[in-house]
Amino acid sequence: MPQIDIDHNDDYGGFGGGGTVPGGKYVAQIIASEDRENSPTANDPNGQHLLLEFEILEGEYAGRSVYTRLNRVNKNPEAVRIAKAELSAICRAAKLTPSDTIDLHQVPMVIDVECVPRKNDPNKKSNNIIGYYSKEEAGETPQATPGDRPWDR
Repeated sequence: MPQIDIDHNDDYGGFGGGGTVPGGKYVAQIIASEDRENSPTANDPNGQHLLLEFEILEGEYAGRSVYTRLNRVNKNPEAVRIAKAELSAICRAAKLTPSDTIDLHQVPMVIDVECVPRKNDPNKKSNNIIGYYSKEEAGETPQATPGDRPWDR
């Protein structure tokens, strides 16, 4: 068996962590997008959603991920309309008219995040993205410099 040779009391600078981030505005970019089937326990178990993973690029929470799910196929037309509106806001924040979600990857924008109790367990928190802005719209200027960006590490 492989031996473990570490000091268990040292966090070695952390491993990226997990969980939620505090509510606020963050410079972030989409790093993954995937169409998924809804879970059997979803409001529409026969539906599909687009899962987008945003990576925070700057500040104390740089490297952390925040997710959003956009209903692409759902028995509730209002859920689909809201998803289209949210995807449209993401495209405007990216200043792009993409034909594929891959075109939205690695495009910095500002996301407005809220931290709320989970519906299924109010003692735990989850993040929701409630707004998308171009960096200019949000009044943000790039703060990361080469070597500070996650992809330069």
